[in-house]
Amino acid sequence: MPRNRVLTKVRPHLLLPLLMFVSVFAGCGEDRRVKTHQSGSIAFDFPKNWEITEEFVAPSTHMVVIEDRGNALVVLEVRQADGDTGLATHARILSDSTTEKAPAKRGDSKFTKARDAGGYSWIFEDFDVQSLGQSVPHRYFHGSKEMGEKRVFLSLRVAHENYARARSGFKLICDTLRIVEEVDNEGAAKSAAAPELLPER
Repeated sequence: MPRNRVLTKVRPHLLLPLLMFVSVFAGCGEDRRVKTHQSGSIAFDFPKNWEITEEFVAPSTHMVVIEDRGNALVVLEVRQADGDTGLATHARILSDSTTEKAPAKRGDSKFTKARDAGGYSWIFEDFDVQSLGQSVPHRYFHGSKEMGEKRVFLSLRVAHENYARARSGFKLICDTLRIVEEVDNEGAAKSAAAPELLPER
């Protein structure tokens, strides 16, 4: 005997509210994974599980340190574009300052000019960190770009083994970074779009 089949009619007036419910709560889940930081003349988004551990604001410079605890460190610095500090000089100054503060012994740094990406200039800094008797390779990604009257410096410090984990968080900061004091004719803040792709390692 043929089996009895129960056919259920889909009622459109019930399906639409269900789809709206799912869409709203899916969007809320995404929003909760990101935080927005705004101070001085800058604003950017960053992963919720990262932390801002240091910030310094002065008339001529604005510095923010964002960390993914144990995995990566991002240093964001904004200066006046008419200053005489270029990317190479900035990279060496930052390298020297972090070497002095580092709890572990650092080896000598090797600086390499990388290809430009997304309007940014990039320099790689490679060095080893001595930890528990082992030498762990690290890299600093130093980037720079002019945005109106400002020059932005972005640096990502990460161990080679943690790069894949930290890359998306760094890219989120880059992509959402904006100068909020600069306003266009319609009153919207201009966005400082960062590279769509980071330079390859």
